[in-house]
Amino acid sequence: MRNTLYKAYLDDFAAFCNKLGGTTAEVMSDLLAFEADRRALNITLNSIGTELTRDDRKKLYSNFGLLYPHGHNELSIAEDFDQIRAAMEKVPAYANVFNKVQQGGFLYCAGF
Repeated sequence: MRNTLYKAYLDDFAAFCNKLGGTTAEVMSDLLAFEADRRALNITLNSIGTELTRDDRKKLYSNFGLLYPHGHNELSIAEDFDQIRAAMEKVPAYANVFNKVQQGGFLYCAGF
């Protein structure tokens, strides 16, 4: 429930900021895109090995961000860390982060 509400909040707030335009849209779009991608990564990591289906997982991802839509498709079917890494490394902004993280390491230490 909380993840569904937060997705709606992020999507609405991103639309609001973009509607304002100018510096607000420019700065906030980058920040909100990172937050949307961070949440997609966390949802994926935390749902591996649970009853959450791939479709349910995908419904929790925001409708924007650097991972949207192709990264979301790959994350929604990921079943282990290597598949998550492969999806994330396709986005240049995140490739360096995952190059520094060894399998089994903590993403928090890498800036996430």
